[in-house]
Amino acid sequence: MDSHPIGIFDSGVGGLAVLQAVRRRLPGESIVYLADSARMPYGEQSAKQIRDYARACAEFLCRHHVKSIVVACNTVSAVALDVVQETCDVPTIGTILPSAAAALDRTATHVIGVIGTTRTIASRAYEEVLTSLDPRSHVVARAAPELVTVVEQGERDHAETTDAIRNILRSLREERQDIDTLILGCTHFSFLREEFAHQAEKLFERSLTLVDSAEETAAILATMLAESPTLSDAGSPLSIVCSTDVPQFTSAVERLGIRLPASVSAAVLS
Repeated sequence: MDSHPIGIFDSGVGGLAVLQAVRRRLPGESIVYLADSARMPYGEQSAKQIRDYARACAEFLCRHHVKSIVVACNTVSAVALDVVQETCDVPTIGTILPSAAAALDRTATHVIGVIGTTRTIASRAYEEVLTSLDPRSHVVARAAPELVTVVEQGERDHAETTDAIRNILRSLREERQDIDTLILGCTHFSFLREEFAHQAEKLFERSLTLVDSAEETAAILATMLAESPTLSDAGSPLSIVCSTDVPQFTSAVERLGIRLPASVSAAVLS
């Protein structure tokens, strides 16, 4: 048994979907969650900036002596996972591979849609992983940066949000009507899952299989720790840290309807 915490980081509130999923699957684990909300959205930054941010987040978690790191950000997973692995010598999990593997396990047509941030989609990380795992895969990818802002601002129930989701899905359908699986390739989108499912059924006139990167990443972490002597059942202390104004961060969380089981502290990242 290892009482050291799991480290999780994201650019903002999106990674809280991963945190929630991890706590459901691993209730005995301690967790340090870092939201680099002062520099979000990562998805609109350059690859170099994202790599610098990822290094700073990894260094912060290293100082907390974490036993593993979950990169709860598709953008960092797409362009800077290696930076995290090199910075902190602990097992590190990103969101891309777990989501891609789940999508391939569930698709029948091998036509898979991916929605993510501008940087995630531009990196073609999902296409590369999906086609390397199964050359039959055909990937239709779309960037939806506006939906990150929607979640950060707590506007998921607005009519404009529904319109944005409908437009993205319509664009996917116009390219390939035989999409049967859709990867929500940004952890912020986990909070919009019900609306994606509802609008997809209306537009495609059938259900799409939705792959939630937050849930799939948490599942892989749980499997990894179950097979490791580092699994803990000692309790579940939780530390939440953000790099922006604490009231601003907690307000964004509350607008999502999330009750934080721990107080939030502030940190300055290099």
